[in-house]
Amino acid sequence: KGTSNITIGSDAVDIPGLRTDNWEDFKIVTDNCSKRTLVSNATCTVKFNFSPIGKGTRTARLVVASDAVGSPTTATLRAVALGNISIKKLGRTSGPTAGGSTFTIIGSGFDKNATVKIGSKTVPVVKRVGSVNIKIRTKANKAGKVSLVITNPDGGKAAAVYTFN
Repeated sequence: KGTSNITIGSDAVDIPGLRTDNWEDFKIVTDNCSKRTLVSNATCTVKFNFSPIGKGTRTARLVVASDAVGSPTTATLRAVALGNISIKKLGRTSGPTAGGSTFTIIGSGFDKNATVKIGSKTVPVVKRVGSVNIKIRTKANKAGKVSLVITNPDGGKAAAVYTFN
């Protein structure tokens, strides 16, 4: 979500409608600009939902048609889509405080360069199987529940709870 100002002109303008040229990623959900005449220096609001169909930087153009000279006016919409990543199951949900336990994390969307942290410690990846399994080895930790977090290079994250006992 974000905001941007578009200046159309100093005179009143009629705005019959708005559109984006990448409606799959950027959907207009609120539009109080279309079918309206704006007087000089007036504002209106357009809100979008960003629901990307792919990952990485996604762009679209907001096209504002009006009766102003030079119409249509455009603005670039840009957002970064993180890959979908999820943890479905942990091979084990607890282990000894001494560490050294190995188990597989089953999920989806794991990048080949994803990192795994248990608590504040990055743990070694023993084996990867495509984008759905990561086998890890725990490090020593004090007793208690901690977060297990897988992070993809694009910033996508998935988390679960692991207990040291």
